[in-house]
Amino acid sequence: MLRGMSRRELARRSGISERYIAQIEVGKGNVSIMLLLRIAQAFRSGQ
Repeated sequence: MLRGMSRRELARRSGISERYIAQIEVGKGNVSIMLLLRIAQAFRSGQ
């Protein structure tokens, strides 16, 4: 949980699966600029 947001909530807000977010967290996901933008937007919308 980062900034009080669970992986489930981040997945819901970003449209990225929980499983893929978990892979990113451990360095196994292939992250594109567009994916990073979706994650950043999800964090901004959670404030």
